[in-house]
This record gives sequence, C-alpha cells and structure tokens, in this order.
Amino acid sequence: MQKKANKTMAFLTFFLVMTLVNTTALSAEGGVLVSIPPVYSLAAGLMQGTNEKPVLLMDNAASPHTYSLKPSDMVKIENADLIVMVDEHLEGFLQKPLSDKQEKVLELSKVAGVRTYPLRGDYHHHHHHDAEKEQAEEHEHHESDAEIDEHIWADTDNAKAIINALQKALLKLYPENGEQYESNKQNLFVRLDNLKQRQRETLSEVKEEPFLVYHDGWQYFEKQNGLNGVGSVVLDEDIMQSVRGRIALADKVKRLRVRCLFTEPQFDSKIVRSLAEDLKLKTAEIDLLGYDMPKDENLYFNLMLQNADKIKKCLQ
Repeated sequence: MQKKANKTMAFLTFFLVMTLVNTTALSAEGGVLVSIPPVYSLAAGLMQGTNEKPVLLMDNAASPHTYSLKPSDMVKIENADLIVMVDEHLEGFLQKPLSDKQEKVLELSKVAGVRTYPLRGDYHHHHHHDAEKEQAEEHEHHESDAEIDEHIWADTDNAKAIINALQKALLKLYPENGEQYESNKQNLFVRLDNLKQRQRETLSEVKEEPFLVYHDGWQYFEKQNGLNGVGSVVLDEDIMQSVRGRIALADKVKRLRVRCLFTEPQFDSKIVRSLAEDLKLKTAEIDLLGYDMPKDENLYFNLMLQNADKIKKCLQ
C-alpha cells in the first residue's frame, strides 16, 4: 500500500514538475501570442534582433473558423502579456477565454489605418476597374454597422497598419527595444512596397480573366491587385449554396467563360474536385494562412508571392 502511494506521489510530482517546465519554457519564448501564421510572420519580422520572439497559437492546418483550443493553447493564453488576433469573428474560439483578458488583446481589425470592407454575402461582382474607387468609398467603413470581411492581412497596405499597431503595443512591453523595432519596421515597409509591386506585375496580364473562389476570403487581395473575381462557392464558412444558387453559378461560369476555380487547403478537396468537374473548370490551390510554410519572418512575403504566381498560372 505504501509502495503504491509512493508511486502515485512520484507521478504527481513528475507531472507538476513537467507542467512547470513547460509553462516556464512557453513563458521564456516570449510574452507575445499571435493567432495565425501571416500575422505571426509580421510580428517575427518586427521583433527580429531582440531577446523576445512571438509565439504562434494556431500551428496546424485547421481553419480559424473551426479551430478548437487545446490545453497547451490555454497555457499560452494564460502566459501571454499581449495577445494579437485579427477579429472576433475570425477567431471566434478566443471569445470566451479572452473575455476577462481584454486589456491584453490587440484586435487588428480595429486598429488605426486598417482598411476594412463589408462582407460580400452573396458575392455580388464588382468589376476590377472600379477597385480604386471602391477602396476610397469604403475606406471609412471602419465603424460601419455591417459585419466586416476579416481577411484584412491579404492587403499589403493593411499589413503596414498591422505593423504600426504591433510596434506601438510592443513598445509598452519592451521599451528598451524601441530603436530595433523602428529599424525593423522600416525594413518591413520596404519589403511590403516591393511585394505590392511584384504582385501587380505578376498579375497584370490576367486582370481581365474571370475566376471563382471556393471560400470568399480574397476580397482584399482582389481589390488591391485589380483582379476579376466573379463569385464564390461557399456563402459562409460552412454553408454551401442552395440548388438554385448552384444553377446560377453554373450559368455564370458559362456566361462569363470562367475557366478557373481557386481552392484552399483548409476546405474539403473532394467537394471542390467534384464541383470543378461538373463545371468543367481548372483548379489551383491558393492559401491565406501558410500553415505548410516555415514559420518565420519570410512567411508572409513568400505566401503572397506564391498566391500571385498560382493565380497567374491558372488564369493564363
């Protein structure tokens, strides 16, 4: 009996020690917790050359819309001094655990300088020639009653606003790193300007070509690059169009001579393949999140260029 009690005590001691070690290790990684890889990449670039580095919350290929927190995620949330998320609708799984931690949260869709667009709902088509006009008109929709499209990071100008907000928040935590943050920010801004130019050059030959996306998360990328997206297959994160909607979609494909349907790795590829076969469309996989890429300061830039290249190839 005594031997059994000793074993139990030894196990509990081991468990507590390992929990302490894991917690300490996570704490040592840094007090900045970032929800998704593209924003993590921007934060990593801003914090490069300092003693701190961000911690990535979502490190697997799940969609933020359907993600479930793990016990290790809860430890990261508890340890964080700053929690960086995009929008309460995108990371809905964070609403409850962050309800009593709002003073530590930086919600990027609400920061100064971020351009937001309302959700397109049924994805009514806006021709790309009006993109600049739309941007000017919708720039002030920041406080609109309409629910916003939360995929804000796909616009490189928004990435700059995100970096500005991150810098301001980091200075409160680590004021000693002020000069390094400013230097890193300027380097990132140059890279973002180059990225914006390269995207436009890459896509300039296919701007007129109509295409479909599976999930309507590409509004910011389309508008910044003047692309001719004409519809999406999924109206909401997990709501397929009605039969009537699918018939209308098939009619649109034929009428507009759509040749390409863009898919994403977070969504069911079997459904996409079946739909593409029915509609006689080519498919190409593009990605807003970059889970299969190295999680570093280059991810954002490599991801956006990769998307531009894949879009061009499919539409040529």
